Amino acid sequence: MDKYIDNHDTSFLNLDRCLRQPYVIENIPNTESIGNISLIDNYLIQMPVFVADYINLIELNVSHNELNNAEFILYKPLNDNELTQSYWDEKLKTTTAHRTKSSINLSNKPIARPLIHPFLQKINLSFNHIKSLPIHIHYLRFLHTLDLSNNYLENLPDNFGYLEQLHTLILNNNYLKTLPSTFTHLIHLETLNLSSNDFQAIDIIKNFENLKYFSINSNPLTTFPILLYTCSNLQDISLSNTNLKDITLDYFTQFSQLKKLDLSKNNLTNNFLLNLDKSFDSLEELYLQSNRFTNIFSLISYMESLQLLDLSSNLLQTIPQCSSSSKLEILRLSYNNIELCSNDCIYLKHIIELDLDHNQIQYIPNEFLYCIKLQSLNLSFNQFRKFPQIILQLRSLNKLILNNLYLEDLRSINLFEKYLYRTLNILDLSHNNFNRNLHELTVLKALTYLDLSYNQLNELDQDFKLMTCLKILKLNQNKFKIFPICLYQMDNYGNEKYISETLLELYINDNQIEYLPDEIVHMINLQTIDLSNNKFPTFPEAIIYLEQLSCLIYSQKHGIHIDKLSDDIIHLYNLKKLDLSHNIFYEIPQTIYSLTKLEYLDMSFNLITALENNRLKQLKNLKTIKLNGNCFTSFSSVLYQIESFDINENSLCLAPPNDFTEEKSLSAISNLFVQINDQHEDELFQIYKQIFIENLHNYDIERLLIRLKLSDNDINHFRKSYSHYKREDKIEILLHIWKQKRDSLANSETLYKLAQLIGDKNLIQQIQKTYLYARKIRI
Repeated sequence: MDKYIDNHDTSFLNLDRCLRQPYVIENIPNTESIGNISLIDNYLIQMPVFVADYINLIELNVSHNELNNAEFILYKPLNDNELTQSYWDEKLKTTTAHRTKSSINLSNKPIARPLIHPFLQKINLSFNHIKSLPIHIHYLRFLHTLDLSNNYLENLPDNFGYLEQLHTLILNNNYLKTLPSTFTHLIHLETLNLSSNDFQAIDIIKNFENLKYFSINSNPLTTFPILLYTCSNLQDISLSNTNLKDITLDYFTQFSQLKKLDLSKNNLTNNFLLNLDKSFDSLEELYLQSNRFTNIFSLISYMESLQLLDLSSNLLQTIPQCSSSSKLEILRLSYNNIELCSNDCIYLKHIIELDLDHNQIQYIPNEFLYCIKLQSLNLSFNQFRKFPQIILQLRSLNKLILNNLYLEDLRSINLFEKYLYRTLNILDLSHNNFNRNLHELTVLKALTYLDLSYNQLNELDQDFKLMTCLKILKLNQNKFKIFPICLYQMDNYGNEKYISETLLELYINDNQIEYLPDEIVHMINLQTIDLSNNKFPTFPEAIIYLEQLSCLIYSQKHGIHIDKLSDDIIHLYNLKKLDLSHNIFYEIPQTIYSLTKLEYLDMSFNLITALENNRLKQLKNLKTIKLNGNCFTSFSSVLYQIESFDINENSLCLAPPNDFTEEKSLSAISNLFVQINDQHEDELFQIYKQIFIENLHNYDIERLLIRLKLSDNDINHFRKSYSHYKREDKIEILLHIWKQKRDSLANSETLYKLAQLIGDKNLIQQIQKTYLYARKIRI
């Protein structure tokens, strides 16, 4: 158990993805010392019982599971003898016309239930299936951070506003339309995210003096939330994709502390900028992308502190005007109709990062040299007829992106050498038509990243060997037939360092290379190599000399498929990522199980039919495995111990695992499958009912009552109320009881336990088929 306790913090119990495996939590020393539990990504459909033992929890994270209620943050689950009469009156309703009122003599007195985690301060319930919150959630007096994003909430409890210590509330991606009236009590809120809900108005957000961040993106707002003005300390407002009409920028000048404003994706036009007669000195970042501006006039002159302006995806034809005193450093103008004239350039004097890709620029005027501070420039997807040489005179430039310009040559070696040989670090010339050896680039001694992919290259100049600062080189999608000699060449006298000793990542996939020379052993620091889709007749043996390699990609979608690996691949003992997709392996090669550092394995689109469970367990560091597009008919639950896996596009990939009925796999089976959507619950119920009717012809209902482990009160009530019912009706009632005790029939835990209790093998087979049917419904 010690391995799940953080080495640096003995109060933190990390069980992320641990409960996917058949594992029981026990023998945890001193549960009172644990203040933080994380149960991320465990397919949980209900909270494990052991969590209730940690009475001093301060932080609980159960994000990315399949939970459909949140009662567990307050109380332990009730057992059968604790339920009230009113509970059963509600819970035992069925569609049977002859149903009578329960005769169990239980008190209607409310149940006194102590809080199990009274000291909780931070809760993360994001990415679950939660539809409602406990009505007494406000009992968590110390709660200050609550993340409920990506659930199915339609409303919040009336008492929600009495969580008066709350300062961070994340509610994005739910189905909320209104907030409770008590919400105004949350005066300590500093961060509030309501994005991607169904709000049409939001007038309850007022007088929150501590609120600094407010986001309500992607809501169908009909009016501007005017009461936001009472939140005088707002620093960050996001109203993206709200389709607000008839608003102007003047609405926001009243927020004197505002530093960041996002109004993207709102179909705003030039009218939005009218009547701006007040300075906006506090604003530092303004996002207006994906609107309909054709001109922003003198907008920037009202914003002396503005550092970033995003106007991409608009209808601009010219560069925005900005004063000489402007602090603007980052200007994004991608996806407009800018042609760039001489008069525009004067406004770019102080710009450090400029994006002008996807415009209508045909040439760069000489006045562009006013951009003396420019460090990053993107001119991709424009209309240049030849390489824009003038940009090479920008002495501060360290990042240049010129892809998709259909350039054929550079012919600028003098300018490269004169101005950029010491400053340019990143150069992207991908998706052009270069077919020469690009000798011009070899003078750029400071380059660390060079992208030459998607060109027509078949060789590199020999002086590339001198580019010893280069760490990442992309040569994929070219015409190379021979592995470039300059990449592995060594100085025979040992006096000079070459690129073979310094290159870290090489992408040379999708070429026509047939042979990998043994001399690549000289590439002593190479960490990543992609050799996919070349013309190697067999797996290149020389790759085994690169013992330091951590990532090997050999996917052959368009190359020559392989069905075996050399045994010597075990020498690549530092491999963390291995991609052998799109080949013809019939099994995972045995040698792979010796690569104990492996974290990522892609065997998708092969011919694999089964896994060796015990061997797979040897890869203790494996976090991701891709097996989609193979020939599996079923999977062992050992697969679900891995953090991330892909099993789509197999012949029976939706079937339960092949050890479904083994008792040892109970814990894994309880959490295996993504749960069926609730709208299929009634349909599934009818399917299960029919299975029971067909398979329990001679089964004694009395024995079934006992096998279902109902309480004595339940059994007595059933006998008194339903003894005269037909067998089919009795089965339906029993299913309803079981369903209500388990919250849902549409999950693997319920079905597994139900099948095991009954102990009928034929019934288990029928339930397996139902699983398959149910998953097809969901798809």
